[in-house]
Amino acid sequence: NSLATAPRSSGHVTPKMLRWVCVLCILHGAVQVPSFLHFHRGVRTAPRRSARRFFALRALPLQQAVEQLPPDATLRLPPGRHANAEPIVLRRNITLEGFPGSEKTELESCIVFEEGAERAALRNLDIINSRRFAAVHVRCSGAPEVSGCNISSCGIGILTDAPLNTLSNPLISDCRIGPAWQGLVIAGRCRGTFERCVISDCRSAGIRLRNDARPVLRGNLVVGCQGPGMVVWNRAEAQMEDNVFLDNGASETPEETLET
Repeated sequence: NSLATAPRSSGHVTPKMLRWVCVLCILHGAVQVPSFLHFHRGVRTAPRRSARRFFALRALPLQQAVEQLPPDATLRLPPGRHANAEPIVLRRNITLEGFPGSEKTELESCIVFEEGAERAALRNLDIINSRRFAAVHVRCSGAPEVSGCNISSCGIGILTDAPLNTLSNPLISDCRIGPAWQGLVIAGRCRGTFERCVISDCRSAGIRLRNDARPVLRGNLVVGCQGPGMVVWNRAEAQMEDNVFLDNGASETPEETLET
């Protein structure tokens, strides 16, 4: 079970290396980025023999790793900051998670759940979105999950909007959202449960419901937003249980009320 026989590389990712990641997934039930490449000042060096070490994720494009995973696999990212210029798109039922423990796993990018990711999950990640519309965009049906994540965004923190004529039941739990433009936007025919989240320091509304959304909001704290703690549009309504709204604004400017 050693990685001593893992394929060598000339410094870039090859299809053979990506297939090796899938082999690890099958053998261990969860993909941990293997250590067959180590870089020190741009020079590849031989690693010590270990099946539990990691290398800098920039050596393996994250989107490629995600696309190579078989269904129901887990990709665990090592601690540190990982930057991905393009959105990371999930199209199958996989789990993307940070390494457990006190060290943070920061992902400088955004995540999109597409159709096919009805049971996909994000867990224990710090997501930093500095360029995109939403840090996490759940636009699939089914019951995807986002839990234990810290999210900051120049746009929306988490946006859930089911595809036309479909229902979605996401579980969003134990997340910290903010600073952001809007914290949580629930749209379309989204049901789902949003619980134990802290939404703070938004330039507009903390929570926005629109279209035909019918979520359950339970045990959330919305605090310190410049706009209202919660705004409800169109035919949307929510089942509210033990939520707290503190020190939020009373109204929005015309620019802030534009349809998102």
